[in-house]
Amino acid sequence: MKNTSNEADVITFVPEKLPEGEWLVLGPSGFLYLEPGEVGYNIVVVEPQMIPSGSKFTLRIKISSTEDPGVSRTLSLTTSLLELGRDEIPMDSRIYGKVYDALTHEPVPKAEVRLYLWNPNECQFAETDPDGSYELRCVSYDYLKAIHDEYELRAPPVQYLEVRAEGYKVYYESDLKPPKGGGLRKDIYLERKKVKPRYRLSWERDLSFGPWKCPTSDDWEYIAVGSGEHDPPSGPVAHEFLLLDSSGGVVYRKGTPTQLWGIDISHDGRYVAAGSMSPDGKVYLYDSVEDELHEWSVGGDVREVKFSPDGRYLGAGPVPGGSAGTFGLWEVSTCRLLWQYETSDWVREVTFSPDGSFVAVANSGGYLYLLDVESGKLLWKRFHGGYCPFVLEVSEDGSRIAVAGKSHEVRMFDKYGNLLWTYPTDQVVTDGRMSADGSRTVVGTVWGGVYCLDGDGNLLWRKERDVGHNAVYMTRNGKYVALGGPGVMLLDDRGDVLWKYDFGWADYVKVSEDGSRIVAGYSEPDVVRMYERVESELSGDFDGNGRVDFDDFFMFVKHFGASEGEPDFDLMYDLDGNGHINFDDFFSF
Repeated sequence: MKNTSNEADVITFVPEKLPEGEWLVLGPSGFLYLEPGEVGYNIVVVEPQMIPSGSKFTLRIKISSTEDPGVSRTLSLTTSLLELGRDEIPMDSRIYGKVYDALTHEPVPKAEVRLYLWNPNECQFAETDPDGSYELRCVSYDYLKAIHDEYELRAPPVQYLEVRAEGYKVYYESDLKPPKGGGLRKDIYLERKKVKPRYRLSWERDLSFGPWKCPTSDDWEYIAVGSGEHDPPSGPVAHEFLLLDSSGGVVYRKGTPTQLWGIDISHDGRYVAAGSMSPDGKVYLYDSVEDELHEWSVGGDVREVKFSPDGRYLGAGPVPGGSAGTFGLWEVSTCRLLWQYETSDWVREVTFSPDGSFVAVANSGGYLYLLDVESGKLLWKRFHGGYCPFVLEVSEDGSRIAVAGKSHEVRMFDKYGNLLWTYPTDQVVTDGRMSADGSRTVVGTVWGGVYCLDGDGNLLWRKERDVGHNAVYMTRNGKYVALGGPGVMLLDDRGDVLWKYDFGWADYVKVSEDGSRIVAGYSEPDVVRMYERVESELSGDFDGNGRVDFDDFFMFVKHFGASEGEPDFDLMYDLDGNGHINFDDFFSF
């Protein structure tokens, strides 16, 4: 869309009522600010639900000028569903080979070989025979490429291979192109796993409601917790934000009338900021040293609050007296609003550069703004892919900025606003992180796809895992990845599972840079938990003396038969992390 007038304008987009249960429509964004002559973008993502092939859908959107309400038009967009048919897809190629131990070059029997298309939830499956051989019938690259070109699909026309075997690291390979009418031989050499780390429950804090986020201070001595869930239960509930110490003790708590989707803690743990949803609609700032609470009514949902790396500034939106899309910067020590900037739509993600020189702001209108911290002036503005962003990351040197969300893709910009690359995901991206050097980006989607991309946007590895709304985390050094969802899972930089514990539903996870601690916020049940690594390389060395002996055996027996929630249960003895101390754990011991 182009603003052909001589005045700046905010364009509004209002879709007609949508048919229920047939099509899922994400977008369009409600507002778009355009300077005179500026060209802007708005994206609508349309997904068919359980409807027959050939179904059509026309979306009508009324587009209007706020400067001149008499200027408007209705735009009609039509799409249709075509099912190629599972049985009609020709399986005219194959991938075959053998799986070996990389150290001994001996064959590995009973290895699981999985071949995926774009969807991480469906695959072809085979198991290696006693001599390590496998074969998978599959669709050819030629067929996928023809379909990709004819229908202009977002999905790349390549396939993805994953090989798993007990005691070995997972093998991944992307961009496979099996030929039509022929075969592609892939011999796989699996590396052996090292000893897995173990964790034990350090403490648990009961909450009145599920936590939205649980950020920590740099030294992990303090943890901020804000209550919030994407789909809250009906009926009266209690909301609050808390400041906890490293033992789970409550330093401060503040009850609020509504959920708090915005929550952050300063690097030293002195300050906690929170943003509440309507009708409360406030920005809260708590100073733990002075034991003072400051609050500002802003008249709308506050979905994001963020401290600068040095704790001098607080960024949030909206601001008092501003519109829904107004972003503001406060000086923390004086509680002064230094400046504000109008983005025209709800502020969803805020991230400061590590040196504090600029702040990146992504809104629901589909745009990413880079603002100078000292002056509040716009450095540049770019379309971030459309609608709501849920990931906004800046590399340590400020040279890379990653953004992802309901646009179903990851976009990487450089510090000057140039688009370096995009990577299409299977579904909405709900959370993710980038390493400090920008060499890795990990994101999770609502369909359970977890993607690890390199600095050039190439797929390194992919996992299938349902994750919570804020439950994908990677350390800044790129060594560890923590995933929530049905419990907590810890991965290494290759995507191999280091540790997992199947307790509850985790909506938020974070792991320390050295991997020694994991904080998890659960909505089932409503608790925050801290897990700490057991510093022993032997999984059965419970007393930590460097040996697995009868003393460890007698310790294990005392807890045998216990399950999560029972007095004798201790996570240290649950070696497979399933919530029960049973014979499977005994055989592992």
